[in-house]
Amino acid sequence: MTREPDPLAEFLGPFEPAGAKRRSARLRAGLRLGELRKRLGYTQEQVAGRMGVSQHRASAIETAALNDIKMSIFAACPEAMGAGIDLGAGFKGGDRVDLLTA
Repeated sequence: MTREPDPLAEFLGPFEPAGAKRRSARLRAGLRLGELRKRLGYTQEQVAGRMGVSQHRASAIETAALNDIKMSIFAACPEAMGAGIDLGAGFKGGDRVDLLTA
């Protein structure tokens, strides 16, 4: 299985600072949530209503326009589309701890 190139990672290169890494991860996650929302046939307004936030806030999640977002709000987006949430911690060496499954 070949991975599609990540234009953001290619642009930032190997010297991406930690803050930029977190932002690019939020951006990739948000863009993926937006793609899935569209594929499932939901509007931002519908998802926002199920999340209990404004359409503007749902858009900000999809575009990583928020500098600080609570995990509960971020997790509410896929839950609003019927997805379960798994949260875990991965460690060097391959160890993993599951923290939450909802």
